[in-house]
Amino acid sequence: KPPALPVSTVMTSETQEEAIAEGRRLYGAKQFKPALKYFTRVCIERCTSEGGSIFNEAMYTCECEVRKTFNKCDNKLHIQALDHRAATFEDIKELERAQKDAEWMLELAPRLPDKLQNARQSLHARFYRRDPLNNPPEIIQRIFNYLDFASLARCTGVSKQWRRYLSGHGNERLWRTLLFTSKIPLNRPPGIKSIKKLIAYSGKDVRQIIIDDISRFRLTQQKLLILLGSKNLERLELRGRVEEDLTIPNTSGILKKLSHITLQDILTRKPQILSPLLHHASESLQILHIIGLPQTGSSGAHFPHLPNLQYLRLEEYSRPSSFRMSTVSSDLCGTKHP
Repeated sequence: KPPALPVSTVMTSETQEEAIAEGRRLYGAKQFKPALKYFTRVCIERCTSEGGSIFNEAMYTCECEVRKTFNKCDNKLHIQALDHRAATFEDIKELERAQKDAEWMLELAPRLPDKLQNARQSLHARFYRRDPLNNPPEIIQRIFNYLDFASLARCTGVSKQWRRYLSGHGNERLWRTLLFTSKIPLNRPPGIKSIKKLIAYSGKDVRQIIIDDISRFRLTQQKLLILLGSKNLERLELRGRVEEDLTIPNTSGILKKLSHITLQDILTRKPQILSPLLHHASESLQILHIIGLPQTGSSGAHFPHLPNLQYLRLEEYSRPSSFRMSTVSSDLCGTKHP
């Protein structure tokens, strides 16, 4: 049986320490309500002696007057008792009271840095560690809509549940833009299997493919064929140089919706991909931006008729090139330019 509470109006430091020690003992024995009495006794001791009542302020909703009574409290025993009481309230699932006590610690001793953490600790376990997939569906979708492509790809490795959700029906639009930035590790380029998975996640409906460095990406003929197999592809951006031979297949029905093409440096060594690429997209292409023109002449490097082209930009490096604007055929004469 716990000892009786002290009846004196003002508790000394020794009796406060004894009360806190007894409260902690009862708390350890899971006798939470008796422990609360000891912690509360220490909490209200000073304020009752000076005409205030932190107990009433902490337990009930009312106009806050504690800052008028106490500007600060330098008695660590008072703060310690309030801290223990907040933990006790948390254990008996009275989270609102636990939060109240944490807020009162900030009022009484705002300069103690650990109190900033305690102010959120009562609700920490309940909310901070919550799996996002436990939220309502509209909240889950909003969370993932804020993530970029690289973050989404990493999220698929969190757990099987996350992978099933992200690759499941209804989330295909999250994967319609495949953005491979220049931050790809040199020793870990995306493999064939990974690329096929990403395309499958989109429901085989990739709309944009952007590769900032095809050398880091290690673009091969096989990877190129897989990427260009997206029938609804609207935007293609390839930057960088590779040694492997690349060709655009003559397969009918591909790239018919491609409206935006950006090629940087790749044509300086692979000029042969330009004409077939433009041929497939001739009816839909609206924006064409080429940086780094071929440094050697090529009889196949010419522009087909591009009736819907709205923006054309060709950039040469300072080195003279045999590839000139004369390669643009007379078919472009009626094209609109900004």
